[in-house]
Amino acid sequence: MIVFCPLAQGLLTDRYLKGIPSDSRAASVTGFLKSDRVTPQLVSVLQELNTLAQERGQTLARMALGWILRDRRITSLLIGASRVEQIEDCCAVQHDELFTAEELRRIESILLKLQPKASPAVASVKAPSSASKSTATPSSIPPTLPPKPHGKSNSNPSSLPPLPPPTRIKLRSNNRVTSPL
Repeated sequence: MIVFCPLAQGLLTDRYLKGIPSDSRAASVTGFLKSDRVTPQLVSVLQELNTLAQERGQTLARMALGWILRDRRITSLLIGASRVEQIEDCCAVQHDELFTAEELRRIESILLKLQPKASPAVASVKAPSSASKSTATPSSIPPTLPPKPHGKSNSNPSSLPPLPPPTRIKLRSNNRVTSPL
């Protein structure tokens, strides 16, 4: 499976941590990211995620990519970058530590802040009976596939297949081909 736009049009980078920059996609009248999507609530969630990323020694972008790569079905991430440094940062995710259970719980609790609140009328219609009520939460539901290993692992190394060597990436910039790795 190939993930298109894994950084959500730049939202999962440090670009929008203080609102909408005047030269950003959200400030443009064209494109998919509209300024009304960059709400104070979203900026607050991005700031919380960024704090966790910094605690992990990562950028927000790298943490977001690592979170996506946990799923073994993901084979590729298509990123857009305007600078070589952005590509180098994104490629470095392959060397990052896997998430701990506590980090995953923190991410889930932060992301839940973006869930729309159900109105009381809707909640009463959708509420299951106490006999059939489930105690499952997003973090207690196991993923369909175990997390895909990348980089260093704090799991049993003998149970995980080794990673292939990094692929050299060629970039075209000003009609020159460069390789950041």
